[in-house]
Amino acid sequence: MILRVSVFLGWAFIASADFEEAGTAARPWGMANAYTALAMDHLALSYNPAGLSVLELPEGGAGYNRLWTGLTDQSNLGNGHVAFAMPLRAISPAVPGGVGFNYLNTYLAGAYAEQTISLGYGLEVDRGISIGAAFKYLIASVTVDAYLASDPLFVKTGQTGGVGADFGVLIRTVPGWNFGLAIVN
Repeated sequence: MILRVSVFLGWAFIASADFEEAGTAARPWGMANAYTALAMDHLALSYNPAGLSVLELPEGGAGYNRLWTGLTDQSNLGNGHVAFAMPLRAISPAVPGGVGFNYLNTYLAGAYAEQTISLGYGLEVDRGISIGAAFKYLIASVTVDAYLASDPLFVKTGQTGGVGADFGVLIRTVPGWNFGLAIVN
């Protein structure tokens, strides 16, 4: 489980276990992933699902990052994502909030992969105060070859999956000051 708290002053506190997410886009990476209080776009599902509540228009994005290039064993490590989010008022003006979908894949080609599929909803419960939740399916798969067989971390080939949930709060006070809290699995 990851607990991420940030205030748009550049702080972030993270504690994590497996499924450590490397991030999804340049802006959050450039801010050391201290994006919880600013996630009010298609990336909200990855950082704070409450941000889905303030979307103005449907939006989406996709990205790919080659991680740790130049490794001496020529490993191909990568991270890719596809995300889409939209305000529900785009469908009907009477429906509040916003929804989002996110697919994240982090892998070591031919050996290991972590995939996360997320669906979320955000709702503004009072002027400037939003809450949100996301539900995800997590998949990890390992293929042991001759190279990995000597590593005790990779004991056997297989795939496993599980479910998780994220919850967030976003408080927008005066212009330029946002506060966010996200409990992220």
